Amino acid sequence: MKAKELEKLLSRLSQKRASEMVDRFQNLRNTTLLPKERGRHARELMDAEIIYGILAAAASKSSNAGLHARTLGGLKSVGGKKASYKGAEFLKDAIMHLLNDLNTKVQSISLLITDGDTKPTNSSGYAEITYVENGKTKTLYFVNRLALTLFTSGQEKRFKRSSYVREITSWIEYSADFFSELKKAH
Repeated sequence: MKAKELEKLLSRLSQKRASEMVDRFQNLRNTTLLPKERGRHARELMDAEIIYGILAAAASKSSNAGLHARTLGGLKSVGGKKASYKGAEFLKDAIMHLLNDLNTKVQSISLLITDGDTKPTNSSGYAEITYVENGKTKTLYFVNRLALTLFTSGQEKRFKRSSYVREITSWIEYSADFFSELKKAH
């Protein structure tokens, strides 16, 4: 998939103006999350670059897209690796598995930025992944790396979004259809 194709896909699915998505991708280039070289729209993006594009669409402002993409990508799984999707410790790794696993029955992936007002760490970033496995719907939670007590085994069973998230400034949801369309284009 090329950068321009991803920009258009994300613009359509996130209902953001095309010019705003171009600004977000330029911010990703400025923060070295996308390559800066000439012909950048012509070359195929690597998986990590596609993931940062997906995460950048969730940022509340285009000018902060790179920072938010990096922050969201580094969110850690509540309950640790064993509780996570395919053992993914970080959100960016879980998304990588979703993109690369054709047999996964993914219901949706939701990304949430909390504008720096979360409990107990007062830090930005929160995400959920909901998927279907063996006929059961499962939800994974990803929080800031400073929430150390949430990474121990069993925390995923007790975790409640309302106990962690105070304020929502930007929310974007990616459905299974989005991942199917992205996989076809990739």
